[in-house]
Amino acid sequence: MNHLHSSKLRACRTALPIGAITVLATFGCSSSSSGSFTSDVDSGSSSPDSSTPADSGTPPSDSGSVDSSTAALTLPFFVSDQFIPSGFMNDPTGITLSSGANGGATCPTRAPTAGGDCYVIQWASTGAAWAGVYWQYPSNNWGTEPGLTIASGATQVTFYARGDQGGEVIQFKVGGINDPLNATTGTYGDSFAIASPVETLTTDWQQYTLSLQGTTYMNGVLGGFCWVASATDAGNSNIKFYVDDLQWQ
Repeated sequence: MNHLHSSKLRACRTALPIGAITVLATFGCSSSSSGSFTSDVDSGSSSPDSSTPADSGTPPSDSGSVDSSTAALTLPFFVSDQFIPSGFMNDPTGITLSSGANGGATCPTRAPTAGGDCYVIQWASTGAAWAGVYWQYPSNNWGTEPGLTIASGATQVTFYARGDQGGEVIQFKVGGINDPLNATTGTYGDSFAIASPVETLTTDWQQYTLSLQGTTYMNGVLGGFCWVASATDAGNSNIKFYVDDLQWQ
């Protein structure tokens, strides 16, 4: 199922690139439609465009379900069934992202335990020093709406990733959108921010884990997953890589 949507370029508060986990700053962000993602600059907007309604898309049919007694999504579940990769950061016109819907690019292979959507991600820098994408709930949510209510007890976010050529340098994250402990704007925010080490991908599928041990998220999750890349890493100004079997457990 594909939940990719389009909107205007906007400013947002979100995590800085590789190596910075909890520091927040204001940068241009946008969401985009499946296939090739481009956006028009809205020079008059300094916050998410509330006039654009969040498109809930097709109701998800995933491994997680809503527990009616707590109104919380049960574990485990695939991120692609609940979160939307709408948070394009810093270089939105240089990023393309597809899960194969509507004629978009598809992963050349699937991970050993493929599940959910397999994402094809490419960044060809237009001059920006870094770029990244947040999977958000709901679409384009930088703190203006509540996040997804998830049952307590999640211990990790797991996924597979591989590079197209090998040597792609990426950092992966979960949480960290408009963290109320650090941000001064936005009503809502993630109460946690987890980041992986800076990873160098190979052409083989490798499984990665972001530990959620000791993490609380009772007020909801806005940022279900994120990747960030820096152009200062050799060859990183034009990269393609793949992410598959992305799930909360």
